[in-house]
Amino acid sequence: MGFRNMAQFNISLLAKQGWMIINNQNSLVAQVFKAKYLPNDHFLNSRLGNSSSYVWKSIWTAKGILEKGLCWRVGTGLNISINDDAWISDAVNFRLSTVINSIHDFKVNELIDSNARLWKMELIKNTFSEDDAGRILRIPLTRTPHDDFLIWGATLRVNSQYALPINNYKVLMKILKLMLYKPFIGNFTKSFGS
Repeated sequence: MGFRNMAQFNISLLAKQGWMIINNQNSLVAQVFKAKYLPNDHFLNSRLGNSSSYVWKSIWTAKGILEKGLCWRVGTGLNISINDDAWISDAVNFRLSTVINSIHDFKVNELIDSNARLWKMELIKNTFSEDDAGRILRIPLTRTPHDDFLIWGATLRVNSQYALPINNYKVLMKILKLMLYKPFIGNFTKSFGS
């Protein structure tokens, strides 16, 4: 493994931690980071502050990888912007092929008949290109509405820049522990010297 591959591997591990913050918000790690850095925001909308820890800065830098690979799964459609968000799973970059300015601030729920839980077919066909309309109409809607949620939509391959190593969680946790406990170890050796 060369330096380039090691750097990609490191970013993949950090992106996995970002994914865990998004996907498992009840975990201790997610709760700690949310309390300190995301009190009123979502990880993907967050900004890097001046007094952020090294660990947070590292995870935050991998946010771009996540943004490229995440796709919204449509539930109610209340949280998904038609033009701005990635929500069409079989489209390039999971987005509409053309931006439609007349619906700039519209959410996906405006395209759904909430009582019948069906797409508003005529509205979609009259508003979007034939390709985009077809892609939208192929997105399945559940009979029971649920919240919109993010899924990992990128191709998962070992050589892909979007590949997130699944079996390396323990390695990253050891690194994080070393980084978090380093100040305590340094103070301990200063106090009790060798």
